[in-house]
Amino acid sequence: MTQKLRGILIDPIREVIEEVVLDKKDLFEQLYVLCRCDIIQCVTRHSLDRPLYMFFDEEGAYKDFAEAKGFALLNDESGINYEMFHGTTVLLGPPDKKSNTLGAPEWCTVESITPLIVWPEDEEER
Repeated sequence: MTQKLRGILIDPIREVIEEVVLDKKDLFEQLYVLCRCDIIQCVTRHSLDRPLYMFFDEEGAYKDFAEAKGFALLNDESGINYEMFHGTTVLLGPPDKKSNTLGAPEWCTVESITPLIVWPEDEEER
């Protein structure tokens, strides 16, 4: 039986945030498809003092804007400090004691993540 991992998908191309369920067995193959890439990078960021484990295209910042639209993540309670990310991102949980990726923690939901995300305007559409 394959273990399922709950994650939160942030898709700036469609400008949606939604819950996804991934099979732990084929985790990275699924991330490649969801993030539309060949190389996955994982970084930890904190937003409102909560850790976010973000999986996204390692080369996203180097791609054409139309190919790798981005989003801004609120870093703190000021409402003015944001960090820009490019391409689709999947939020999962921290690694366990054996370095296995876990699903998103209970507090990490579409409802809790949506207020932290800003979709930048496409400069080409102005």
